[in-house]
Amino acid sequence: MSFTFSNERPWLHALAVAGKTARGFVYLVAGGATAYAAANAKRDTTDLREAFSVIYNAPFGQVLLGTVAAGLGTYALWRALVGILDAENRGTGAKALVRRAADLFVAAIYVSLTVLAVRLTLGASERGGGGDGTSRWAARLLEQPFGQWLAGIVGLVIVGVGVHRLRKAWRGNFPELRSEWLRAFARWGNAARGVIFLVIGGFFLMAAIYRSPGQARGLEGALQFLSNQPAGAILVLVAGIGLALYGVVAIAEAFILHGRKANVPGAS
Repeated sequence: MSFTFSNERPWLHALAVAGKTARGFVYLVAGGATAYAAANAKRDTTDLREAFSVIYNAPFGQVLLGTVAAGLGTYALWRALVGILDAENRGTGAKALVRRAADLFVAAIYVSLTVLAVRLTLGASERGGGGDGTSRWAARLLEQPFGQWLAGIVGLVIVGVGVHRLRKAWRGNFPELRSEWLRAFARWGNAARGVIFLVIGGFFLMAAIYRSPGQARGLEGALQFLSNQPAGAILVLVAGIGLALYGVVAIAEAFILHGRKANVPGAS
């Protein structure tokens, strides 16, 4: 992702930095927990809800999770503003509008994650909540007029995101990352996310085709699918490490973005 923030919008820059940092931390925890479970031959996979629980149960966990929730909320707001205000100067062409619509979709996902993190911070129990709520999202879509079409479009968008991530990993074009290590981490992380998005998108398409919201699954379902394949434990281990590395890259991008703003003449 290119960093194209205007000096006239320092508040937008602050949202991006805080949001990227929080998102990176969550991916680091979720990926690390997944890799740990796979390496220790545990059959349980980890979703983002369980990652929040890990944070909550750490020392000063309530404060830490509250901070993460605030960061995820700022990331959701930033992605929404990128889509609405064109904060990254993508333009109004067909391809740009598709990307901006995808930004709004991502913003909606992170709003739901923010709400979940806030509820856990306040001590609300999320047991039996159905993982990350993907099935509930699918059910709401299918209840709308032309719901099957809407769910199918969402599934295709998620598959498209997966293809984009895999293509990005293959090309290895990360001009903002000067470190060879970070570029390698970015390729691994994008490849892992690409595969996971393809699986999640496939589940969403099946939910749309059969009008069965229970078939829609999120991160936990995708990891469970991988674990059921031949050499599944290795696949989950590789995916978990990839998610953790993606978290490292996201945090590094936040530092790069912060440093770039600090070095702009007249920037506060």
